[in-house]
Amino acid sequence: MENKIFYWCPFIDKVGTVKAVLNSAGSIAKYDSKYEPIILNTVGEWDDHKPEIFKRNIQIKNLTKSKMLSSYKGKGFLNSRVLYLKIIFRLIFPLIKFLKEKQEDYMILCLITSLPLFLNIFFKKKNIILRISGLPKFTFLRKLLWNYSLEKVKYVFCSTIDTKKNLEKLFPNYKFKIRLVREPIINVEEILNKKKEINDLKEKKYFLSIGRLTKQKNYILLLELIKNLKHTNTNKKFIIVGEGEEQLNLLKYIQENDLEDLVKLIGYKKNIFPYLRDCVALISTSLWEDPGFTIIEAGYCDIPVISSNCPNGPREILSNGDGGYLFKSNSIKDFQETFKKFLNDEKKSIEKKKIIAKKVSKEFTIFNHYKNFLKNINE
Repeated sequence: MENKIFYWCPFIDKVGTVKAVLNSAGSIAKYDSKYEPIILNTVGEWDDHKPEIFKRNIQIKNLTKSKMLSSYKGKGFLNSRVLYLKIIFRLIFPLIKFLKEKQEDYMILCLITSLPLFLNIFFKKKNIILRISGLPKFTFLRKLLWNYSLEKVKYVFCSTIDTKKNLEKLFPNYKFKIRLVREPIINVEEILNKKKEINDLKEKKYFLSIGRLTKQKNYILLLELIKNLKHTNTNKKFIIVGEGEEQLNLLKYIQENDLEDLVKLIGYKKNIFPYLRDCVALISTSLWEDPGFTIIEAGYCDIPVISSNCPNGPREILSNGDGGYLFKSNSIKDFQETFKKFLNDEKKSIEKKKIIAKKVSKEFTIFNHYKNFLKNINE
């Protein structure tokens, strides 16, 4: 009989974790016959993804009959926090029932992890794995919860070395449980197919930024760079792919500074690879990343990367600058200098950086993830 691996990932926005869960579960379904991957559909968040889930031979289990996400329009930080609380209260009893089920099944916690971590203190399901994407902000209560709950967790999977080191320092008693398992970001076959699709942009030479329009992505810094470039009579074009709560603020900045001819917000795109394929370089101005999905995808696609050196992914993925162009996080002065350095750099130097970034990005393929994932849980 197959052992089951359940993925707990309630989400309300288009975040990279959704792709990581699909790729992780898909890698197990593709490469392994011993384990059966199952995604927990807690309040209907996975309904729209069912065609892709079934295509990858992944199973899905409805934890409730709730469809509370159907009325959520994705507007505003406060609305999202309220919805998260509603989800938590709706899932308490269904999750208690689930945690009482047979112990040999694995459960991977990806988002809204505090609820299962807290409940498992009492129900002690032994095969729980906590997957970390980005170092959490440890308030007093969260650190207290982790100190108690990590005793009942089998492993903590981190995607970057820095996050692993940080957690080991914070929780030295559980150092042996904290493992480096790279995210399954690169699906080679899928990328090759998606890159063939048509790019509908009129611009043929442009710089590209990809990600939700949030404060984390710090797009205001990019717009400040563009505003300063405007005074140099540059004809550089910038494209931002994504949607989110900061959209109105960004559009206001663009209009107030007459940047409409230089930068365009084109919204969410299901397939970003045609845009990535044709860009001059990818720009990431994030305040934090872990690991940085689009940076890894750009590296794999041989696209130069200009990124902030924010914690915890870009420095590692870009090999401290050997594989790309790093600038001091949230510093417009250093950003401008680094951007100018890229523009004036020799082709040979750029190509060398691309080779280094691609080598690192290959650590994040779904096959490498599968090997490391199974190596750890089979110990």
